[in-house]
Amino acid sequence: MVAGTGAIPVDPWLADGHTPSGAFAASLVLDQLGTGIAILGRRLEIEYANRVACDLLDREGGTIGRLKDRLVVKEPDLAQHLQLAVRQIQDGLPCRRPAVLVAAAGAAPTIALRLKAIETPDPRPFAADGGRPPVMLLMRAADREPDLDTVHGLFGLTRAETRVAGGLMRGRSMAEIAGDLGISINTARTHVARIFTKTDTRQQGALVALLKTFDMP
Repeated sequence: MVAGTGAIPVDPWLADGHTPSGAFAASLVLDQLGTGIAILGRRLEIEYANRVACDLLDREGGTIGRLKDRLVVKEPDLAQHLQLAVRQIQDGLPCRRPAVLVAAAGAAPTIALRLKAIETPDPRPFAADGGRPPVMLLMRAADREPDLDTVHGLFGLTRAETRVAGGLMRGRSMAEIAGDLGISINTARTHVARIFTKTDTRQQGALVALLKTFDMP
């Protein structure tokens, strides 16, 4: 069940003075996180969303949203990518872009999305999807400081590329980054070009906005 914005679903056990059920207790914990978490089925149906996810999806005019417990994506290319990525992850196939940046639209902020597999030893609860567990969608407004270890692992950056990315995110110029790392400006530019390729970005502003979001769990 999708939790509504600003509301916690009522657990029927509470009315009788019982201890909250495990699912309800878990939702209380997830609602305290600063990262949006949504659980997606194969056809982008939303099986669960915490408070932050609901808030981001319910912003008026946003590129992504929800309608009747289904993820709605207004950009056809992005919709196709997310659908394909969810299926690849469910099927255990390599996913080329598990992380994408959704540009600001209307009253909605720029949002970073990251898809992750949910591993389970028991596929029986997911018989409707052929035994494939749903996929976790992490989302966050692009206004956070980065965790470079996460950035390094998520995008497959080398250590040198990660250090260059860190300099960009701190607002350092190319000359300053080269001086900080003891490399030439041309080498720094080569690292930036490779970072663009690995993150599927083309401009420094988009790259920095994307990288700054991924201190996600």
